[in-house]
Order: sequence, then structure tokens, then C-alpha cells
Amino acid sequence: MIKKKTPTHTWLRYLIAAFAFFLYVNTAGYEYTMDDDIFFLKHSSVRKGISGFGEIWSYGSMEKFDNTQGVQAYRPVLLVMFALEKELFGFNPVVSHLINVLLYVFIGLVVFRVLKTLFREMHPYVAALITLCFLAHPLHTEVVASVKSRDELLAGLFGLMTWFRILRYEELRQRKDLWMGAVYFAIASFSKESAMAWVAIFPLSLIMFRQSTILQALRMTLPFFAISALYLVVRLLLIGTATNYFGIPVLTNILTGTNSVGEWWATKLEILWVYLRLLALPWPLSWDYSFNQVPVVDFTSPIPWISLIMHAALMIVAVIGFRRHAVFSFAILFFLVMMSPVNNFFIENTTTLGERLMFIPSLGFCIAIVFIFARLFKVKLSTSAVAPDRNFIYASLTLVVLFSGMTIVRSADWKNNLTLFQSGVDACPNSSRTQYSLASECFTQMNKTSDPVKRQEFSERAKVHFEKSIEILPGNFQARYNYGLYNAAIGDTAKAIECYEMVIRLDSTYFTAMNNLGVIYGARLDFANAFRCYRMAYALNPSSITAGNLANLYFNQGIFYGLNNKTDSSMISYRNSVSYDPKNVMSYNNLAVIFANRAEYDSCLYYLKQGYTFDTANLMILENIAAISYLNKQYDQAIDFAGKALALNPQLPKSRTTMVNAYTAKGDKAAADKYR
Repeated sequence: MIKKKTPTHTWLRYLIAAFAFFLYVNTAGYEYTMDDDIFFLKHSSVRKGISGFGEIWSYGSMEKFDNTQGVQAYRPVLLVMFALEKELFGFNPVVSHLINVLLYVFIGLVVFRVLKTLFREMHPYVAALITLCFLAHPLHTEVVASVKSRDELLAGLFGLMTWFRILRYEELRQRKDLWMGAVYFAIASFSKESAMAWVAIFPLSLIMFRQSTILQALRMTLPFFAISALYLVVRLLLIGTATNYFGIPVLTNILTGTNSVGEWWATKLEILWVYLRLLALPWPLSWDYSFNQVPVVDFTSPIPWISLIMHAALMIVAVIGFRRHAVFSFAILFFLVMMSPVNNFFIENTTTLGERLMFIPSLGFCIAIVFIFARLFKVKLSTSAVAPDRNFIYASLTLVVLFSGMTIVRSADWKNNLTLFQSGVDACPNSSRTQYSLASECFTQMNKTSDPVKRQEFSERAKVHFEKSIEILPGNFQARYNYGLYNAAIGDTAKAIECYEMVIRLDSTYFTAMNNLGVIYGARLDFANAFRCYRMAYALNPSSITAGNLANLYFNQGIFYGLNNKTDSSMISYRNSVSYDPKNVMSYNNLAVIFANRAEYDSCLYYLKQGYTFDTANLMILENIAAISYLNKQYDQAIDFAGKALALNPQLPKSRTTMVNAYTAKGDKAAADKYR
């Protein structure tokens, strides 16, 4: 060992804070990406700012964006923070990203403080090395660079702060530490549900490093179990069961695509293997690992067996070394426990696998790897009076530098949706979701640009990736729907129809696909298919919008019949139009025109006045009532309505002529002359 003066903890804290800040400060120039829309930019309660606080606590966190039942999250602390940010700064990506960076800095400082307290017999260098390794790990890029992933930052930060307060309470026995810890843990739990895993870590750390009995540790952490229970009760009352697993599409969680118990368990083990691989070798990285990047496997594949053996070995090592190698055993248990709510092994969730889900669990890996380096260089971690061996420090710092380089490269992928989705395709080309997302973004960029060369480039890229996405998963109705939008935009309506019809077959509740099909069929004068689609949409959602679509289609059908001299059919269509939209003034007017051509002026005036009831300032209706009233010899009414039209526009020749004719018919030449 090399003796040297121990640096002050303040110096180490400055180093950790600066390292975390400069590692991610470049993200301040990035745009909003991916799910930032759902949880921030387009969330109706968040957009209300402070006035939306009440709604935020009353609904599932996605309910105000889209009412997708069964896959709701309940993360009110996240949304409250977003609403407050919107109130103070608006939607400013620089502010949003800087807040994430500062939260990451605070997390680094709290991790260092917790580790120093937990491993109090070790030199502060060891805690600092573990912290730097944790901060540098490339898997954290999504958590910091994605504004939406602030839920992971908040749950992690307040979970760590709770842990620190529990450790302090064990040493000092000050009640305020328990009370503050309870507040912190409530914030963590209501930030993200996975924070509940901390309730197993708190007593475990007391048993392994403070020689507490199981009963003592459980008694000390009992309030935190109560807070977890409270969260679950509130969640249950507001949004129902935790998740509707059977409603989760195979696109997002591959486990729903398994066909047997064997495939189910084998695929679960495969997912656990991928998590281990990404921890140890975090490259390449992707924002998505869904169908079919992580495929369904059975036990004929070696991967589930490798995963099973490795996890069994980890558990055996953790149990055997529970007392003798407490640090290493704790690192293993920490990782396994913190991953348990999100790794699909015990609780199936809405995603196959996610890098962000390894944020806090990866701390266990960082503790373990530094412990392994210590064993390799025969460093006594239990000695706090002297600094560790230089080679041990250099090895640890080498890993930190390697991870940092990978993180800097990876963070550039999060600059905007286009760079992010392209990186997803590069890293996970077998994912239908990455292909579809890149295609959709290329389509968006195609519509934004006015440069014909770039527009063509984006169009070709969109087509390639839409088709690749559908090839990987023919049942990806989202890809087919957006491919339909793309084909409609480039004028290939036949292909668009094919896409939308397939979407409806795959998902009989896809409301917008039905409406889009109705529009295309209507433009083609294929009224039978247009009505079929609009009626399906109306049956799903009998709103003013769907009713209006039917009303407009009947109106257009009426015009078509009229042009083809099918007057009776035209009249039926117009009447059907106003049955769906009683305020459709044009249908009333066209009905009136039919009766005017038949010289049935009373019926004509009836329909014109129906239109006038709903739009008293419609010049066409006013002038037509005036003209037909004159023909029907109702001169006073003709003068009245022509006057109303002229009051809106004194230069209307038709109304001035009606005035002249009506006054002349009444024998009032002087009045008639005023309008000549």
C-alpha cells in the first residue's frame, strides 16, 4: 500500500459533480424526442401548468393524452414537475435537458454519500471510483438525454436519499432521519412504481453491513413498506389493476408472442441474458429492443440455458459470500432486487427490455466490478486509513474513461428523433418498431422540407423502412397505418387503401384508419365503401366529428346524384345529411334549390328557413329566401331578407334586384328607385 494524505471529501464531491455535468452538458442543445410528447409536450394536464395539478393526481399519467386502458402509468410527481416547468419556462428543450443534467449531478453526489456511509470502513477513493463508474456507464444515456426519463432520475434520486436517511438513522437514531426518509420515499414511489423495490434493499443493507437482525431491520423499514402499500392502493383506486398484461401487443413485449409455457420461460431467461450482456458490454445501444430484435426462443436454444446457469451462479455466490464477501454479495443482490419489478421475470410489463430500466440496478454492477478489481490487485477494502493501490485506481479509471467515451458517442444519437431512430435501426435492425419509427420520422421530415431533392430522399427512406417494419411484423398495424398516410401523401391512394383496410382487419377499433379510408373512398365517389368506413367509425365513436363525416358524405352524394339528374336520390341524400348534422346549411340550401326548380316555393322556403335558423348571417341563405319570397309573392318577406343581406354587404346585386322587384310589385316606385 502507498501511504498518502487522504483528500477531503469536498474535493471528491466537486470532482464527481463536474464529471457528471460535463459528461452530459452537450445534451442541453438537443431537441425533445420520442415519448416527450406523451408525458410533456402534448399532455393536456401538463399544458395547463399549475392549474393542472389537480388533474395530474386524479388520473393515470397517460390518460389525458390517450385513454389507453390497462397500460397506464401513475407518476404524478413527474407530471407535477413538468407542469411547474411549463408554467415557469414554457416548452424550452434547453431548460428541460439542463434540469435532467442537474438531477444526474445530484444523483452522483448522493450515490457517493450513500456509498461512503454504507462502506464506512473503506477509503473514500473506493466510493468515488464506484460513483464515477456508475455515472459513466453508457446505459444511462437514455435516462439523462430523454426528458421523459426524468421519472427514472426522480425515483432514483429520492430512493437513494431515502437509503441515506435510513443509514443515518441506524447510526444516530434521530427521528427526523426516518421522517425525512419517509417523505423522500413517497416522492420516489409516486415518481415511478419501480421505486418500490427499494423496500427490499433497505433492510438487506442493514443486515449485511450493520449487523442488524432480520427483525430489527424489518421493524426499522416498516414505514417504507406502508408507503409502498399506500401507493399501490392509490394506483388501484384511480386506474385499476397494475397492468392489463393480455392487452399488451407483441410489438412492445415479445412475451405476448410466446405459444407455450416453455417458450414463455425460455424467452424470459433470454431477456435476463440480454440485460447482463448490456451491463458488461454496453454496445451497440438502442432505445428499443422489441419484436423481433429479442426473438421468442425455446429451450432448444443455448441462450436460456446460459442465462439460467449464470443467474443461478450469481445467486449461489451471493448466498455463499453473504458474510465473508458482503460487498460482492450485496452488489449481486442489489442488481437482482432492483431489476425484479422491470425485467419481465416476475412481473410482465409493457416493454420487452429497456436500457433506462437498468439505471439504478447498474449501481450493483459498478460496485461488483470495482470489488473485482480490488481482488485482482489484492487491495484491502476494509482499510480506510490509507489510499488503495495505484494499479487498482488506474484499472478502475480506465473503465471509467472507456465508459465515458462510449457515453459521449451514444449521447449524440439523442440529438433529435431522426438521429435517434436511425441509431435504433443501426443497432437493432430486426426491430419492427425501430424500422417503423425511422420511417415515420422520415415521412415527417419529407412533409417539412421544401427542397425537392431532400423530399425525395426522405420519401425513399420512409418507403424502405415502412416495408421493412411490416416484413418483420406483418401485424404491426401502427406501421401499416403510417404507411397508409405516406402513400396517401404521395398520391398512391390504391396502396393507401390496401394499408388502411389491413389496419382495420388487424385492429377493428382503429378509428382514424376508418375515417381516412372514408375520405379516400369518398374522393373516388365509391360511396358504398365510404359509407361502410364512416359507419364503422360512427359506431365506435358517435361524436359530432363522425356524424359530420357522414353528413358531408351524404351531401357530396347528393351533389353527385344531382349532376346525374337523379333528383329524388339527391333529395334523399341531402335529408340524410341533415339527419346526421342538423346544422348543415348547405344541405338545406340544396334541398331548397330542388324545390325551387320544381316551383314548389313553400317547400323551398321551409328548407331555406331551416338553414337560416342555424346561420342567420349566411348571405346565400338570406338572398335565396328573399328571391324565393318574391317569386312566391311574399313581397314583405322578400324585402325583409334582402334588407338583412344588404345590411351585411350593401353591394350585393342579387339582393338589390330583389328589393327593386319587390317594391315595384308593391307599387312603391320611390323605394324601388333607391336600389336601382
